Amino acid sequence: MAPPLPPKQLGIRLGSAIARVNLACFIDLCCPFSKKIFVRLNEVHRWSESKYPGGFSVNFLLTPQPWHPQSPILTESVLAVQKVNGNDTVALSYMDKLFEQIEEFYDDSAYTKTRAQMHLELAEIAKEFVDKELFLQNLAYKVVEGSRNTGNETTQDLKWLVKYHRSQGVHVTPTCFINNIEAGQISSGWELSQWQELLEPMCK
Repeated sequence: MAPPLPPKQLGIRLGSAIARVNLACFIDLCCPFSKKIFVRLNEVHRWSESKYPGGFSVNFLLTPQPWHPQSPILTESVLAVQKVNGNDTVALSYMDKLFEQIEEFYDDSAYTKTRAQMHLELAEIAKEFVDKELFLQNLAYKVVEGSRNTGNETTQDLKWLVKYHRSQGVHVTPTCFINNIEAGQISSGWELSQWQELLEPMCK
């Protein structure tokens, strides 16, 4: 039997999928540099919409890094929000709120927490955007007779994300691709003016 394929495009999109300039941004929710670029790209998108409406979009692709063992759990939480409400705007709003509180899930805070404890803490953040009980249902251990390693309702979505970033050779976060080509010159520390210098010739 062939492995399942994703029913829709992976990622959380900010802007139009048919924009002239599409940026794929691979981020890890536990990575401080990923938080920096997430905040900056929201600012860049507001600028681009004011000057070149519909000309630039960002697709955030969650890339949990194994040296942050809590990162897949954080990624699952975004996927759970998407399952309860498939609107990317809602998922982006949740990510924005999660990034505001992300230090509560850094190693020094999360080292002794269980997966279930983190799910409950994440549910307190998510309840502003989606139904808390439905959110937790998507993160609950899925009982399947005869199997003991079944994950939850977000596990397959997580596998697709991991498979995709591996297929693209993405290692560090953030990593950006513009119109399918890796843009290694981009830095999480870029100011708005540097983004404008890069994007303006392409968006015109």
